[in-house]
Parts: sequence; structure tokens; C-alpha cells
Amino acid sequence: MKRGLLFWVLACLINLAICQAQDNQSLKWKYGIAGGIALPQLPDYFDPKIAWKGQLFSSYTLNTKALFTSIGVRNIDYNNPENYTSVVARDLYAEIGLKSNFGKLSKTNLIINYSPSLILNSTQTYFGIDPQIPRTSSSLNEYENTINHSFAAGIELELTEYSSLTFKYQQPLNLIKKQRFVDALPPLINISYAINFNTFVSKTDKRQLMVSSLLALQKDTLYIINRDCKDNITKNQLDSLWKKNFKFSAFRIIDDHEISTIQNRKNSIHFAVFGNYYAGTGEPNSSGIYLLDKNLINVEYPYPTFTRITGGTSKCFGSSESIAVGVAIFSNRLSKKLN
Repeated sequence: MKRGLLFWVLACLINLAICQAQDNQSLKWKYGIAGGIALPQLPDYFDPKIAWKGQLFSSYTLNTKALFTSIGVRNIDYNNPENYTSVVARDLYAEIGLKSNFGKLSKTNLIINYSPSLILNSTQTYFGIDPQIPRTSSSLNEYENTINHSFAAGIELELTEYSSLTFKYQQPLNLIKKQRFVDALPPLINISYAINFNTFVSKTDKRQLMVSSLLALQKDTLYIINRDCKDNITKNQLDSLWKKNFKFSAFRIIDDHEISTIQNRKNSIHFAVFGNYYAGTGEPNSSGIYLLDKNLINVEYPYPTFTRITGGTSKCFGSSESIAVGVAIFSNRLSKKLN
């Protein structure tokens, strides 16, 4: 029953995590705290309880791979109904491992790690009626394996740049199952939630700066300056085309007199010029969609700097269909920059 409930909760958490994972930013260096639960996999004569653990972690990402380490404390609790005892074991553990991007699910990582641990204490509590048996006693001196070695594999779901969920199965190598307790660490199904404290983005890493600003744009508004031929399409028609085809963020088509006011807002992030404009000083004008920063300066690579709209003249767009396709392409290009 307990295992069925755990797996049901696990499935719900996975679905929730995948839905939220699109907000993530891949910072190269992460460090913070993590906490979680674990379900010991024990013989039938034991009645396991849900264990808890807490740890400090750090990781460094390079391309699609990351090296991570952690150190923490774990508390494992289980009953032995046949002997009328319960066992509480606490250990100090470390982890070192690798994370790898998991195919097209770009915010999902495959994890493998090695984990040594040291049993700090193990206490047995007797809840029977025999007065000759001590109520509480230490069983640590009966352990043959106070130092344990194990390997784990699982997945990590990056919820945001600040948090992630991890699901792992951990298998100890030096496990001895005794009648009264488990000597060493039992196999564990682990679920943990990590909080990243590093919110610093390198001022020289252009991709991270781009990802940071586009993530902020997703939660805000893209302000669109219309530079198409004024008699080519009305503002209402243009608004309708953007509403149907632009899915990356909220947007608003603004008039020229609003530009300076919007620039002075703290939360303004990007403008877009829709129509005839130039890619930079000394560059010829072209018709399409240009992405600008809040200072009305054209963004540079790796941003999607310019999206051409075909089917019209050098100064005016063509049909509504061409405009719709161009807006959809622009929206998709922004989304792909976060994948």
C-alpha cells in the first residue's frame, strides 16, 4: 500500500515537473541545499517507513554534461514486527557523479553516481512485553559494514534555474540482510528537491545572458513597434495576426509616443520592430521582424536578430498569410533558443 501510494505521488510529481520545466535556465555553476525522502527496499519481515535526508550540493555544467558532488545526512527507520523492535539508523554520505542531457527532453538529465557512506549510529527500540530486554540499545557494534559503497541511477527534472526534482534508485554493494536489522545500507528509492543558490550570470557568457533575458521576457511583454506601410494593414488586423501566431510571451503593439515611457520602466526587456528597419549602423533596410533590447539597440547573436517575411516589396509586407507565417517563425525561433 505504501509503495503504491509512493509511486502514485511520484507519477504526479513527474508530470508536474515536465510541465514546469520550460522555465529553466542552464547555469554553468550551481550550488545549494537539497532535501528529500527515500523508501527502503527491505525483506518482507521488515516494515519500512519513509526515510528522510538533507544535503549540500554543487555541480558544474559543460555543454550537455555536468559533474556533481554532494554531502549529507540520512535517517532510515524501519520496524521488525516479528521481534517487536524498530530500528533507526543514521549515516553520513557523499555523492559524486555525472548528469547528461536526456535526448529531446532538454530539461531532463540522466544521472549516475557513486556514493560512499558511514553509519553514524543505529538504535534498536523494543516495544514488546519482555522486561528483560532493554527498551533501547545500540546495534552499531554488531555491524560488519559501517562503511558502505553504493551506486545510483535516475533522472533529474530541472523545474527552474533555481530548483530541480531528482528520482533515483540506489543499490548498495556490501549489503547483508540480518534477521534483526540490515547491516549496511538497504536499496533505496530516492526523491529529492534541490534549491540552487547561485543566481549569478556571467557578464561574458553571451548565451546565458540571452537565456536570462528571454526567460524574463516570457513572464513579461514584448513591445512591438509597427514600421510596416501604414495603408498595408490596420492595427487591429495586425494585433489579430500576432495574437494567433505569437506564443512566446505576452505582446502589445505600441505607438511611437509610448516608446520612451516604456523604456523607463524597470521591467521592460525587449522591443521588436515589425516592418522596414535596419540590422545595424550602415546596414541597408530590410522588411521583417527585428528584436531590440530595451535601449532600442539591435540584439546580436546568439539572439534571433532578424526574421525575414517574404512575399512583399522591400518596404511593405505582402499578404496576411505571409505575415502570419513570419510571426509564427519568429515565435518558434525564440522558443528554440531556450532548448
